[in-house]
Amino acid sequence: MKSAIIISILLIISNVSLAQESNTNLTLVNSNTLIQSSMEELIADSVRISLSGQSQWVKVDSVLEIRIIKKSKFWQGAGIGFLGGAVFGGVLGAASYSKPSPSDSYFNVDSGPGLSTFGGVVLGGLTGTLVGGIIGASSGKDKVYDLSQKNLEEKIKIIKSIIAKKNKD
Repeated sequence: MKSAIIISILLIISNVSLAQESNTNLTLVNSNTLIQSSMEELIADSVRISLSGQSQWVKVDSVLEIRIIKKSKFWQGAGIGFLGGAVFGGVLGAASYSKPSPSDSYFNVDSGPGLSTFGGVVLGGLTGTLVGGIIGASSGKDKVYDLSQKNLEEKIKIIKSIIAKKNKD
């Protein structure tokens, strides 16, 4: 049981250590898309975009869509699923143990409740890892801001809020 808890903690920690900043994709009026960019600052009617280590200024009015790409939470879900599945499987395995009745016709060994508990931990942990990973990977949809019908003031307000949230995180 200790190893199940340690493995779960390591999975969750590895997810945090591998976390990367959310990427932003900007679609502009001229149909260009700035992929994996980051909005750094807003001055008057222009926003400074960092793209592949280089900065450029883009007029706010030329932005049609902002898409903030969310990070996958596969490993976080897998870790939580493993922990929950292992605990549930271990309890179920221990509860399902029954002492075998002695028989003269064949050789039987009573390994006690440990083997069925271990089997429950392994099967529950594997199942929990798969289910938790799938749920984690499917959570966290991209956030899309459609600016095509917004005026300049509304666009500036949205971009300010995105930059403020980014700086807060």
